[in-house]
Amino acid sequence: GIGLGHRVILDPLIAEGLLEHVLPDWHYAPHHVHAVYPSNRFIPLKVRRFVAGFADHLAAMGAFIDDKKACTSKETAPAQ
Repeated sequence: GIGLGHRVILDPLIAEGLLEHVLPDWHYAPHHVHAVYPSNRFIPLKVRRFVAGFADHLAAMGAFIDDKKACTSKETAPAQ
C-alpha cells in the first residue's frame, strides 16, 4: 500500500530498505503546529523547555517558527 508519514520517522526505514519512496515529486501542503497552554505569569519550566525544544527540533528540520503570541483567550485566532 501507499502511506503518508513524516520524514523524521520514514527516512531511517527508507535507508534500511524497509520502505521505498514511490512518489518523490509529490508533496502535501504544509500545515501548522501550535503549542497551546494556559496564559498566566507562571509557566512551568517543563512546559517552557518542551516548547523551546520542540521549536528547535522543528527549526532544525527547516520549519518556519513564529514565536510571537498568535492570540489570547479574549482574542480570536488570526486568519491563516
